[in-house]
Amino acid sequence: MAIKRSISLYSYQQAYYLGQLDLRGCVAEAAKTGAEGIELIPEQMPVGSFPTNRQKDIDWWKDLMQEFNVTPTCMDTFIDFKMFRDRKRYLTLKEQVAFLERDLKLAHDLGFPVIRVLCKIHFDVIEAALPIAEYYGVKMGTEIHPPVMIDSPYIDGYVEMIERNNTQWAGLIPDFGIFAKHACDPAVEQQIRSGISPEAAWLIRDQVRDGRPVKETVAKLKAMGASEREIGLASSMGGLPTYNDPASLLPLMKYILHFHGKCHQLDEDCNETTIDYPNVIKTLSQADWDGYISTEFEGQRLYHDEGCDYVEDEIEQVRRHQVLLDRLIRQYAKN
Repeated sequence: MAIKRSISLYSYQQAYYLGQLDLRGCVAEAAKTGAEGIELIPEQMPVGSFPTNRQKDIDWWKDLMQEFNVTPTCMDTFIDFKMFRDRKRYLTLKEQVAFLERDLKLAHDLGFPVIRVLCKIHFDVIEAALPIAEYYGVKMGTEIHPPVMIDSPYIDGYVEMIERNNTQWAGLIPDFGIFAKHACDPAVEQQIRSGISPEAAWLIRDQVRDGRPVKETVAKLKAMGASEREIGLASSMGGLPTYNDPASLLPLMKYILHFHGKCHQLDEDCNETTIDYPNVIKTLSQADWDGYISTEFEGQRLYHDEGCDYVEDEIEQVRRHQVLLDRLIRQYAKN
């Protein structure tokens, strides 16, 4: 039983978009870090043509995995249930299941044992697709992603569905964003570029970090003459719970298929500056959880706004995150 390291190629999206890396280049960079697994968003980085792959494309992908000695761990799937919004309707249950069937087949063809289903997809859709998942031998994991909390009616209902069906083909994929204690510095700096005063932006960050009540934050902002927009930002950030105690994972451990190792900023010592990685890895190790954590660097979006003259080095951030994972896994490994 062991925690293993994977990388979501989503982490290299900026380099891929700019043509600095192709799909093979992304896999090569991931392998350099020592990661054992590869997570893929095929809509973003298609293997051949999405969603239908020719056999030669499938063979190319499998050869690529073998060349770099990595294994497919998770394939991210999306169901665009709002695609007919202009027609005043969402996709029906049958239409959503059809999307899942398409992606389950693709995951099977490419060798992925698990697909990630967005947390916005209702578990009725996943329940209806259980026979299809079993047919293809691919498990479906719904994502626990902010603002969804581990201890919530949604997750309770999802677990009840799993138990009622006595199924191994549905589970959970927690995102480490639920263990973030406050906004990272680049996020605060982005707010400042958008027009929030530095004094207000850093005050809000510090108040959230320290767990202070929203009313207290608003009172401090008003005293310093903050704008309505700044007060609104404090209310939205302070009123939206994000931090989950890692111990809350323990009752759900048998349902967890995979983890998204969300990261926004890693310092030169390879520490994530806002997310409680040590306590999460310690909890997983003590519970003997066996599976993959995929690096999911999402810091790029913090530098895309007008007026920002800096872009973070994705490849270096992913490397640092893998160093962090390796260090913590070794630190908390049972002898």
